[in-house]
Amino acid sequence: MKITIESLIAHKEKIGDVAKLWHNTFASYLPYEHAIKYWENVIMGNDYPVGFIALSDQKFLGVCKLDLVKDFDNVLKHWIFDFVVEPEYRRCGVATEMINFIKQRVVDLGFNQLYISVFGDELPTFYKKFGWEEIEKNENLKDIMRIMVLKL
Repeated sequence: MKITIESLIAHKEKIGDVAKLWHNTFASYLPYEHAIKYWENVIMGNDYPVGFIALSDQKFLGVCKLDLVKDFDNVLKHWIFDFVVEPEYRRCGVATEMINFIKQRVVDLGFNQLYISVFGDELPTFYKKFGWEEIEKNENLKDIMRIMVLKL
């Protein structure tokens, strides 16, 4: 399967697919219309956040959002948010392709670190295979949240 990673702006027709996956994975407690509006707002932005989708022969496989966020020390950092792959395409290399694409994009922009927050116990193991390091763990939430960094 040949996987390409492209800007969501170039594939506005995929908003429904993106919103459905995001809604089912992260926000099923919200009305579906909120998911549509959320991703429409992503593609309306001038710079950040930037939505990216994974495709194979124009079939939607997954989505993530790259954002530039100021931390408490007023330092700009790139973060991956809303990263999810369609269940039937997990363990097929889609997430790896998306991570590699985002890594290169961040390096091209002159940054040397990339951040992500993950929930649960399985995802940190996945990210650690690619060199991500856990730098913070918050167990005060319903689910354990970990902040991870990848040095580029």
